[in-house]
Amino acid sequence: MKKITLFCALFITIASIAQSFTIDNINYQVTSSSPATVEVIESPSATGTITIPENVINNGIDYAVTIIGTRAFFGTSITKVTIPNSIIAIGGAAFERTQIKNIIIPNSVTTIGTTAFKLTPIEEVTFSTAMTTISAGIFDGTPLLKNITLPSNITVVEGLAFLNSGITNVKVENDTPPSASSRAFSNVDLSKAILTVPDGTKSIYEAALVWKDFGTIQEVSTLSTSSFNIKEDVKIVIDGTSVLIKDNNLTKFEYLKVYDLRGKEVLTSTELINTIDNLSKGLYIVRVNTNRGAISKKIIR
Repeated sequence: MKKITLFCALFITIASIAQSFTIDNINYQVTSSSPATVEVIESPSATGTITIPENVINNGIDYAVTIIGTRAFFGTSITKVTIPNSIIAIGGAAFERTQIKNIIIPNSVTTIGTTAFKLTPIEEVTFSTAMTTISAGIFDGTPLLKNITLPSNITVVEGLAFLNSGITNVKVENDTPPSASSRAFSNVDLSKAILTVPDGTKSIYEAALVWKDFGTIQEVSTLSTSSFNIKEDVKIVIDGTSVLIKDNNLTKFEYLKVYDLRGKEVLTSTELINTIDNLSKGLYIVRVNTNRGAISKKIIR
């Protein structure tokens, strides 16, 4: 009798998880009964402006909408989508070949699958601060996408991410150059593009693979006064096998980072005096952060 009861309970659980339903032309698949969650699945009837809700109710059960699944809106005529903070992942090709022009990815989203926005007229994207990777082919064939900002949490840009896009301006907010595939910007003329990087990191990006290929690399100043000259107030001094930082009463040292010529971080410190005798001989870039800005300098070990 116990075996029959357990079998029936298991059958009911599997059946409930396999359940799918439709609300307002959006199709949902139950992914868990406890907690009650659903995924947006392929919804070919979706059109125009859509709002994905945080919760949906079906047969008296309140489900949290947590995933926009693979090919969820592939090839549909949707033009605008609002994504709730309940979404943690967006599947591959989810919005491929739609008519979306701009999108805000909420900070709850940690991953976006490959080719998610491929072949769309997208012009503007705001990324989640929980993401770390720009997936392969995500903006393949997006000629209207000219400006993009990669927040400081982005550490990887995969191959073909911006293939055949219209990119002319990229702003990167990470002090350390993200690891970018050599094919990340395939068929994009980077020699005519502008790269804007954090204050004091220009020389680091100029030495980093892919990023160094941008025709113009400029820093965005975070200084509060135009009269302040960090090069005069902060000195990076090499003394044998040590790096010395000299500041003044107005400009306070916070920390330094040392990078090799590939843009890889090899040392982080909050000390004013740092030994570098453990580093291999060669050329490095030292970046010093202060309360009033940052400065970088190339050094020879």
